Amino acid sequence: MKLLEALSDNLSSVWWWLLYRFHPPHQFHIIKTSLRPGFHEPDTILRSAILGTTQKWVESVDEDWRGGEHKGQREASEVFYAAAKFWREHQKELESGDFSVSVEEYDRLETESQKHLEEVVKHLDHMWT
Repeated sequence: MKLLEALSDNLSSVWWWLLYRFHPPHQFHIIKTSLRPGFHEPDTILRSAILGTTQKWVESVDEDWRGGEHKGQREASEVFYAAAKFWREHQKELESGDFSVSVEEYDRLETESQKHLEEVVKHLDHMWT
């Protein structure tokens, strides 16, 4: 009996090991960005990963979370929703690399994205409360 239990546990572990490595819906350790293939500066990769993940999370969370039960959660929801809205509106300009906007506008968007990144990171501890 113990042999069957041990075999079952091992098979289950192998099953999950395979899923986490090869089945995309179970690859929680991989962050996919919307960047085009090719070289990107580390700050561009991080911005895309953090703001893109924030946007996906905001789109998946229900409205009950947004109201928040305490002040920290309400503040965090405002920060996350503002960052997601910013990313939805300006992602193409910041990731395109074709300079479809003026240098001044690009600098302004980079500065604003930096503020959103700082706020998102500052409020991470309220994400799941």
